[in-house]
Amino acid sequence: MRYDRTHLEQHRRQWRVRIAVPKDIRATIGKPHIVVSLGTESLSEAARLKHAVIAEIRQTFEEARGRSVKARDSRLQEALRWKTAEVLGGVPEEEREGLLRDLIYQRAEAIEASEGEAAAVEFASVATGAATPFLPLIDPWLDERISMKPRQKHDYRRAITKFASFCSAIEDVTRRKAGQYVTEHFIQKGIHPKTINKDVSCLSSFWRWLEKRGYVEGDNPWRGQGVNDRDLEVVATTKRPFTDDEITTLIKGTEPATMLGDAIRIAALSGMRVSEIAKLRVKDVRDGLFHVLNAKTKAGNRVVPIHPLVAPLVVARTNGKSPEDRLFSELPAVKEGSSMEPGQAITKHFGRLRTTLKVDEKAPGARQSNIDFHSFRRWFITKAEMAGQPPHIISSVVGHVRQGMTLGTYSGGPSVDQLRACVEAVQFPKEKPKRPEGAAPAESESAS
Repeated sequence: MRYDRTHLEQHRRQWRVRIAVPKDIRATIGKPHIVVSLGTESLSEAARLKHAVIAEIRQTFEEARGRSVKARDSRLQEALRWKTAEVLGGVPEEEREGLLRDLIYQRAEAIEASEGEAAAVEFASVATGAATPFLPLIDPWLDERISMKPRQKHDYRRAITKFASFCSAIEDVTRRKAGQYVTEHFIQKGIHPKTINKDVSCLSSFWRWLEKRGYVEGDNPWRGQGVNDRDLEVVATTKRPFTDDEITTLIKGTEPATMLGDAIRIAALSGMRVSEIAKLRVKDVRDGLFHVLNAKTKAGNRVVPIHPLVAPLVVARTNGKSPEDRLFSELPAVKEGSSMEPGQAITKHFGRLRTTLKVDEKAPGARQSNIDFHSFRRWFITKAEMAGQPPHIISSVVGHVRQGMTLGTYSGGPSVDQLRACVEAVQFPKEKPKRPEGAAPAESESAS
């Protein structure tokens, strides 16, 4: 059995987790690596225990990043108070200018000593009125977008913050500067056009809001900065199902009774999305069925029969738990309003497993692999079709809208027995027998 050793290392016979601290929060964390002992000499046990530890460490990183952003926001807000001379209440007007300048530079020197030269220069520029930062304006902008989901707000904030590291003052943003940013940070790095256009659209929307609120005037520097496939030589990513050989490799590369091992077995033999699997609670598993609630679409709310091959692991995960407990209790809790998606930890761990097992297919220049966790769902659908299952039954199992007026509108849906027959028609591929070294190929092999 091969185990995923990502982030694992052995120290004095015992296994431990070791993760590098991202550079942007290294000063906040105070060290370049975080190391946590797992207290076991067993690699299989370490591979099982590490997921919860890694999730906690990454949560620590997110909290530190939040503190870092808040510290910068607080520094900029302070600089804005200096700019408006709020800190000099009671000082006569004629004495303010010289005193204010001296105090600003004294404060900048203190900031340089504790936070570095870049932070000090930024503070002084804002406090003296040489620059107007737009980072403090992100929250008011996003607060007005009341219909936007937390994950989308996170993406929008990330896009603005990323640009702020390149150019943080409103006065410095020109069409030429915007074009330079797109060229240097996206095009020259081979970033996919969809990603480029997503960030440019976000920045353009933010700039329209700044204009509406009177912070900027004139032409929007982001207008026309997007790209299309004709502008860049980009290889399109074609997502596909796993092959049978890849499924075999992934199953052999993980153990049952581990978060990742159980998640990929359920996904492959149910066609469920990773978010649906992650949201399952004990009360949602009953009568031999997964009860999928609050799915991505209305058609996604359904029951999925539990495949006989995954039934034992489901029983093991429900035993001793209360109805409200999550089936995958190893997953970090997602707070209300958080940008984290359910199942995000599973997909991240799976990405590392694929790399370790060399299960990958990425065209030169492509941003993403052609295969990902969702390929289990594609594989299930493919195998159900190959097994002769009716398309409308497959659609019901995986939560797709059934086509046509008759089945899509008038029908009450298939029976559980029909759904179960579809699920059980999908089986893991049988391992090909290994041919002894030097033996002649079988007649069927030579004929092919």
